[in-house]
Amino acid sequence: MMNICKTIHDEITDLFDCYEFREYIRIETPFLYPDGDIIDLFYKGQNLSKKITDLGGAYDWLKLQSTTEKKTERQEEQIELICISYGVEFYKGEFFIDLDKGSE
Repeated sequence: MMNICKTIHDEITDLFDCYEFREYIRIETPFLYPDGDIIDLFYKGQNLSKKITDLGGAYDWLKLQSTTEKKTERQEEQIELICISYGVEFYKGEFFIDLDKGSE
């Protein structure tokens, strides 16, 4: 699974760093949330299933911007806009891309 790290370093840039994290490969990006925290992505490739997820990091940040427990209408709109704009899916608090979709 570490060959994805080699690919990132060889073909993308040294601004990204990656290493094993539980059953994932953690990819530290040079991108930041508005509060300055680093945006991390997590790659999981097992058998025939491959995906990249934020493990809920973006949604956790979004929840901190509200005082209510439930998602506000504005947050629902933001989540929908993120999914449409970036071609990602949202499920149980995680934004993710199923890398196997479309290859069937």
